[in-house]
Amino acid sequence: MTEAKTESWICMFMDAMPFNLEFEVNDLRIIEMLPRHCGFHLSMNEAAEKLLGIAPPYDFEVLNPKIDKLLERLRNGEKVKCDQTFPAATLGVLWSWQLVINYEWHWCAVNQNWWETIGVCDPSKRCVILPVQYFRRLVGETGEIGAIDDRSIDKWPGDLLIEINNGQLPMDPQKSITFVY
Repeated sequence: MTEAKTESWICMFMDAMPFNLEFEVNDLRIIEMLPRHCGFHLSMNEAAEKLLGIAPPYDFEVLNPKIDKLLERLRNGEKVKCDQTFPAATLGVLWSWQLVINYEWHWCAVNQNWWETIGVCDPSKRCVILPVQYFRRLVGETGEIGAIDDRSIDKWPGDLLIEINNGQLPMDPQKSITFVY
């Protein structure tokens, strides 16, 4: 009989931390959103709300600067108490809601073999942002895990949002799906 896993274990698993996992971006695929993905999403979102002292409905004009300030503090090495493993990851999930609310993007699940996480994809499913991994890389929290990729993150969330608002999705024309992580 398989041992039941707690919600916090599932959250850490989707964040890929306990096993020092790496993932190959070219092998990722979009899969159906399952209850475990929704539970992960909800717990990460609630942790971000608590971290920032906010509640829905969200005013992203006010919220985005708060997210940016906390990201800067995390990037500068400040330790922040959070209900989830990585504060930046929770901010990424919360930040992604504006894509869903304002741009008709969709929550999706993404996997590679047995590893999985959540993402948001544009309506055509050609561009997928992995908010957990993207925000963790922004603040250098990846350690021994994350995408097998040495490139640095060059787009801050506000810049990425401006591009999306202007209809300039960060898509690689050579790929059927572009992942932002």
